[in-house]
Amino acid sequence: MNISIIIVSILLLGFLFIATANFTNVNKAAVAMFTAVTGWVLYICFGTDFVTAQHPREYLMFLLGDAPSAENAKLFISQNVFIRYIGRAAEVVLFLLATMSIIEILDNNGCFDFLTDFFKTRNSRKLLWYVSAVSFALSCSIDNVSVTIMMLLIVHKLIANKQYRMYYGCAVLIAVTCGGCMTVIGDPVGLVLWSREAVTATNFTASLVLPCMIAAIVPIYLISRKLPERMDLQTFIVPFRGDDTRLTSKQQIIMFAVSFACLWLVPTFTKFTHLSPFLGAMCVLAVVWIVNEGMNRKLINSEQMVQQRRPRAIQYMSIQTILYIIGIMLTLGVVKETGYLNMFADKYGEFLHNDVFLYGTIAGIVSTFLDTFTTAFTSFEMFDIDPVGVFAQNGPYWKIISYCTAMGGIMFCVGSMSGITYLKMEKITLRKFFRMFTGKIFLGWLLGMIFLYMEVYFFNFWK
Repeated sequence: MNISIIIVSILLLGFLFIATANFTNVNKAAVAMFTAVTGWVLYICFGTDFVTAQHPREYLMFLLGDAPSAENAKLFISQNVFIRYIGRAAEVVLFLLATMSIIEILDNNGCFDFLTDFFKTRNSRKLLWYVSAVSFALSCSIDNVSVTIMMLLIVHKLIANKQYRMYYGCAVLIAVTCGGCMTVIGDPVGLVLWSREAVTATNFTASLVLPCMIAAIVPIYLISRKLPERMDLQTFIVPFRGDDTRLTSKQQIIMFAVSFACLWLVPTFTKFTHLSPFLGAMCVLAVVWIVNEGMNRKLINSEQMVQQRRPRAIQYMSIQTILYIIGIMLTLGVVKETGYLNMFADKYGEFLHNDVFLYGTIAGIVSTFLDTFTTAFTSFEMFDIDPVGVFAQNGPYWKIISYCTAMGGIMFCVGSMSGITYLKMEKITLRKFFRMFTGKIFLGWLLGMIFLYMEVYFFNFWK
């Protein structure tokens, strides 16, 4: 069908612009949204052909004896096809919106200021491991971009030397990526898998914890060898927050602990209620919000509340991430509805003989220049969840793709939102990053992949 080829061509053209966004300066979120809208408009304009080919039984039930028509086909698509993809995208972005808002509340109250107490050492290698450990731990619960920006700002305040700051920044990037990849709530990729019930939270983390730790520890250790024994640090001055919060240090730590403890209970909430994870995240946001207003009740009732800083949860980077995810999920949804994605998956599977590690290697290579989320979500959409085998729930395919695309995204730094953030904040060129860090990251990825291989084929961990 010619229109299907046009829709697929739009997707490929969109992928091309996304892959070259750092050279063309075309916003990836704008490209994703444009391809999504264009694809669905073309799909619904020729809806009769598509629904009779892809959903014949459901369409006949929808008609209830009425004659098929272009108008009925459009109604069927909007009410039965399109709405499913909107629902799946909404689950992911509402979860992200809730967690971003939680981080904003915590940041406005200075709940991350106490973390700087861990960084009071002049031993450069100890400092590197402290910064990496905190980055890894935080990224297990909140989105990678927020953690990257927050930790890089701390590094900027502590270290004046630009050369050494690049080492610490790269360690932050590696730790954040590996920590986020390890849990279903630390990265949109894991969240998508969890939402579609391809994995369970406990099994996913248990399978990836050691590969991700290996992938983080190896390159960070190699980076630490480039640092001097001791380093002079700048005096870290905690920003004045008298205009927007009156929390004591004890209250800040309590609020921080409550927030992250509740976030870690979201998988339990989902397991017992079988409701979408975003409802659990919104419940956590409500609790944090109530605690915030309770602790700041005197400020809220005073005139100083008028001078409070405007919330930054819905700022440029957050909006861009959310719109980008929506655009990619809707774009791949319309391509899947044409039937071409399943056709490609069949040929792809025959060619690779369903070797999950070949799938993972190819996905990792593609994600180095395309995008982590785009590559992973495309790989997920190609195959359905089977009762048994490598594509079963908690099967190795989902975890291998998650791991390989996460590490591939930071291999050249341009396949990851966190990587792009690091490049911009440190003003480092791709050539310099490749020369200084890519080899170290690749070694960590390879060793983690070997351990993941042993889990699958020797320990049968996934069964």
